Amino acid sequence: MGASGSKWYLRQAVYMSMRRLGLDHIDLYYLHTPAFTDAPFEEAIETLAGMKADGLVRHIGLSNVSADQLRTAMSVTDIAAVTVHYNVAVRLGAAVRKVAEETGTVFSPWHPAAIPSGRDGAPFHAAIDPIAAKYDVTPQQIALAWQLHRAATALPIPGTTSAEHLYQNLAAASISLTQAEVDAITVLAPED
Repeated sequence: MGASGSKWYLRQAVYMSMRRLGLDHIDLYYLHTPAFTDAPFEEAIETLAGMKADGLVRHIGLSNVSADQLRTAMSVTDIAAVTVHYNVAVRLGAAVRKVAEETGTVFSPWHPAAIPSGRDGAPFHAAIDPIAAKYDVTPQQIALAWQLHRAATALPIPGTTSAEHLYQNLAAASISLTQAEVDAITVLAPED
């Protein structure tokens, strides 16, 4: 059984979220998959647009969509944010990042600081570790800084397990990579 995108289910999900959170609206509501078994993608977007018009949600976000789906959704309503798998090694969301950048939509990559390990990670560490050493930070902080340098609308969503890790993630925003460093990381994986 796949995900449900019917208007009844989506409305129920928003109301249940508001109830659990004790809110009268949701500031940013994400549609997490376009792989519906019971409704066309456009119908789900129209339903969310209706809930936005009703004041139930203020902004709509999309997760794990293609660039074409993002454009389709934008033809129906404003999309505030989009999240896809995108990092120094995995660029599945490259086309989505490009559309987000062109339209000023917030781009929130998930697993943004992931760097492969072992033999697969050797080329990534060969490029990233010297940059990390130069700035006296972790390679993951460089991966986050790279994300922030790639698009003005980037808002990476790294996971964190402690306050110390949270502060490390936040500190990545203050790292000013050179264009040569950004380029050296960018060429490590194909964008399409």
